[in-house]
Amino acid sequence: MVKEATTVAGVSRSFVYKQWSSICRHGFDPKSLLPRRDRCGAKGVVRRCDPGERKKPGRKTLHERIARAFGEPPPPGQPGMSTEWAAAIMVADNQIATPKPPWPTRTDQIIKSQFIGRAEEVNGKIELVKPEIFTYPNARQIKRVLTVEVEKLKRLIESTTARHFNSSMRGLVARNWQGVAGPGHTWAIDSTVGDIYLRSSLDRSWIVGRPIVYVIVDIWSTAIVGFYVCLTGPSWNTAKISLFNAAFDPKQLGELWGYEPILSLVPHPTLSYCLMCDRGEYLSLGHRETAVKLLPLTSYAPPYRGDPWDSRRNGTSSLHLWRELRPQGASNPRCARRR
Repeated sequence: MVKEATTVAGVSRSFVYKQWSSICRHGFDPKSLLPRRDRCGAKGVVRRCDPGERKKPGRKTLHERIARAFGEPPPPGQPGMSTEWAAAIMVADNQIATPKPPWPTRTDQIIKSQFIGRAEEVNGKIELVKPEIFTYPNARQIKRVLTVEVEKLKRLIESTTARHFNSSMRGLVARNWQGVAGPGHTWAIDSTVGDIYLRSSLDRSWIVGRPIVYVIVDIWSTAIVGFYVCLTGPSWNTAKISLFNAAFDPKQLGELWGYEPILSLVPHPTLSYCLMCDRGEYLSLGHRETAVKLLPLTSYAPPYRGDPWDSRRNGTSSLHLWRELRPQGASNPRCARRR
């Protein structure tokens, strides 16, 4: 049978086997042999539906399928995206200021800017007249042009203000170790509220509150060199305790608190040369007293910047530190666990 088909049709054996496979997979019907050239092409390649050229791809609507079954001309429908429509959408969208408004408002502005060319007077007011249906792109087509054919970075820039993008969303243009001599030279300290509520061990119905977690990070190596968990508000008094925990011998600290220390930094850190903190803490009176007596140099992050690395790490590691590294058997009411 294969030899007869190759002789009659003048095709190769592989072509016959390929068509036989299509019939077996899609059904014994002549339509199973259609080549489906509408699905050809690489992903992401723009294929416009200009008038007189490529038709709108995709499944036909119910009315179009009924009309084709009865041999009638198809009813009018929404045409595909043409080159002229796509260019008009891009021109109108570039005229909209950033950050871009929500999609319904953005779509209406694009249609009014490029696809409405007639106005009429209604009750003494000039109102734009919307064109006839199927003569302009719908909201779904406009959104596809502005999401699929626009680069992701440009869409991200258009979704927010320039200052917010530069401070919190742009790519890194520097390294954290620039200007730092080596490990242990500069530390960054910050505090955050733990994402957990503590209850008293005397009565479980008593809510003690949410702990304050201090984390100290070495700028050069990005290692956590110390932490402190307390119940009082952020202050330089508790910050100095966290610095003490970072620089004190971990073995002696474990003996004081009654736990077995896990030595991960050998040798253990000593007090840094420079301490970096937020600008608000830098301008306080407690900072002046601490810096004069304890620290050779202090600095602060520039204003209007994005969250520093230690702040982001605080938010993700405070709960983990509380669960894994909390002191056991502590009786001090200012520490993380209250008796």
